[in-house]
Amino acid sequence: MGYKCWRKISDWASEHQKILEVAFVFLLGAYFFKWSIVQEYNYAPDEAMRYALPKYLYDHSRFPIGDAPDIRNEIFGFSYAFMPTWLEPLLACLYMHIGAFFFGESEFVLVTSARFVSVIAMAIASFFILRMLDRIVSIPVKWTTTILIVSIPQFAFVASYVNQDSLNLCGASMIACAWVLGIKDGWNIKNSILLSIGIITVALSYYFGYGWILGSVLLFFLSYILRIGNNKNDYKQMLKLALQITCIVLIIVLPFFIRNLVVYDGDLLGRAHMSAAQIKYGQDWIKPENRPSLRAQGYGFSYILRDKQWWMNSFISFVGDFGYLQYPVPKWIWRIYESFFVLYLAGCMGEFIVEFQKKHWKKIILYLFIGAEFALPIFLSLWYSYSTDYGPQGRYVFALIPALTIMIAKGDEFLENHRQFKRIVVVLLILYVSSRAYLNTYIVT
Repeated sequence: MGYKCWRKISDWASEHQKILEVAFVFLLGAYFFKWSIVQEYNYAPDEAMRYALPKYLYDHSRFPIGDAPDIRNEIFGFSYAFMPTWLEPLLACLYMHIGAFFFGESEFVLVTSARFVSVIAMAIASFFILRMLDRIVSIPVKWTTTILIVSIPQFAFVASYVNQDSLNLCGASMIACAWVLGIKDGWNIKNSILLSIGIITVALSYYFGYGWILGSVLLFFLSYILRIGNNKNDYKQMLKLALQITCIVLIIVLPFFIRNLVVYDGDLLGRAHMSAAQIKYGQDWIKPENRPSLRAQGYGFSYILRDKQWWMNSFISFVGDFGYLQYPVPKWIWRIYESFFVLYLAGCMGEFIVEFQKKHWKKIILYLFIGAEFALPIFLSLWYSYSTDYGPQGRYVFALIPALTIMIAKGDEFLENHRQFKRIVVVLLILYVSSRAYLNTYIVT
């Protein structure tokens, strides 16, 4: 009787995955919202500087200049208004007006409303992660992987305050989902529009995810050409969809970058004017001449590649480090995630080798692009720490999460299908953890 009842529940769940996904995302959003209302203001990195932009829009109904006194940070001497990434401030301003209309203009209401962008963005990212995995792995693996990813403590933390990282991840998740749909079903109007929205979201949020934009251009044409062969009519359809994606993206994105070119004398990303403001208005200890980057000090890039503290601090803060990197999760928590990641990434490598031997080129191309999108945010974060400001923060690499998700899911599926390989990997993992414990305990570095 119990088995039959469980079987019916299992069959219903298999047939109603979209309902379960929506319910899961709704509950997840409620969980994120709970996080957002209990955090005190400016509890997280850069929240005050990020919140200053939507607050200015809310108060003045116009865009500020980057060095405007009422948004300029008194320590660093600049604001994020120099950058063309205005999507989060505009959405936050919209939510602030809605919140004020229904609940009044208290500071709590305005800050919570601005944070709602992060709450929604991370919930939407979770939805597209589920949709993406639904097309490439089994249902149990889809749910196991998604729960593993969204349970990362930093995932909920990033959803709880005003930041650009949440929208960046949201856009990257849309793009990754569009990639999977484009390769599985062929490119059409529906997944092309999804790709366009993802590119817009990434372009107007944070440059740490810009690798997804470059990858989208290359993957779209490469996957389309492999599918259509020599059919000239299909080439016309490819160019038509490419033009559609380009037009949608440029119509939305271009005005913000043109504004930067006009207002800041050709400074497309606003970085030069931001540095100038820092020199002019920043406190002495924060100015570049008193706080030179590793590059300015003459170190080679290999120096930061060998910097174990950079890698360790980045990983720990990727798993969970709250406040202004003051409250890391206990060691055993990030050790568990480290073990999971090593296990499943080893399985993913096994999956890639098998697909390469079978010459499944479409899958191989997807895996190569996913591998690149896993590596690029790490490289950009490394380069930022090396050339601009040493700051090993896990949130900088959050754009790699969709790629990591696919790698974990395929690794999990491969290990389930190759139990012998799984036993070998588990043994190697035990040896790895044991050796790490020994080295950390007895060897001073």
